[in-house]
Parts: sequence; structure tokens; C-alpha cells
Amino acid sequence: MGCGARGASIAGNHGHALMIPMADVTAGQEKTYSIQGSSGHDHQLTVSAANMAILAGGGSVDIRAEDSFAHSHICTVSCA
Repeated sequence: MGCGARGASIAGNHGHALMIPMADVTAGQEKTYSIQGSSGHDHQLTVSAANMAILAGGGSVDIRAEDSFAHSHICTVSCA
């Protein structure tokens, strides 16, 4: 079981994907992840400690990945 976003969960997606290990969610600390997936470029997405707590409680959060390559993505992250 993990948390993540892909496809329609990443606005304007063109191959990006995010996977957050449950161990990271349980730890509850802020962490930054790559959402490169199969895209030809990368963006970084930082999940705050407060967002980790929401995910741990079964909620979902919308987080903007860094603006790079002249665009950014809003990712809707939830746990499955």
C-alpha cells in the first residue's frame, strides 16, 4: 500500500507519476519527491508534514509541483 498520483490525478499530465511509500507517510516528516515517471523531464513535489498527516488519516491533498520547463502541475495525492 502506498500513496501517489498519476494520470488524471496530475493536472496536465504527460507521463508524470508520483509514489510515496507508506513508511514516509507514517513517519510524518516533510519530504520532496520526483514526479518524472515516463516524462522526458522532471518536477519536484514537496509533501509537508501537515499533508502527510492528512494522507495518514485517509484524506487527499492537492499539491503544486515545482514550476520548471515553463510549467507546473497540481497533483491530487491520496493513499490506496
